[in-house]
Amino acid sequence: MLAKTSPRGETVPAPPNPEQPPLAPHDPPDSGPQDRSTERVQQQRELLAVGIALHSRVLKICARHNRIYCDPGADLGAAFTLALQTFRGRGSEARIFADDEHALLELLSAKIGEADDRCPRCESEDQEFSAAERGDGAEAHLYYA
Repeated sequence: MLAKTSPRGETVPAPPNPEQPPLAPHDPPDSGPQDRSTERVQQQRELLAVGIALHSRVLKICARHNRIYCDPGADLGAAFTLALQTFRGRGSEARIFADDEHALLELLSAKIGEADDRCPRCESEDQEFSAAERGDGAEAHLYYA
């Protein structure tokens, strides 16, 4: 509502509408059904992209640590080819991506790019073992004590 003028000539703000609650600047964004639906669609998209990368063996799962990593020697073209075949061969994947195959390819590329070149836990264990073998870590005193 607009501001009003008091009998003394002062500008007074209009009273708040009782039917509309005031908005606080610290209120979290609405996480109503629409937001949950959007989150669910995004999760489905990400699962599809990761599944394609795993199926094409560009992404792999470490057998020891159950962590996903990227095989640097893998053929990335195989993942993109599989993505396009999957997108064009099934209607549900096309609907998840709103018939935009470029969105699938961009997400697939992003998921592959986010993955480490090898399992991070295996890499840290290898570094610890290597340091102990050279004797330059804290582990060295255990062998000679």
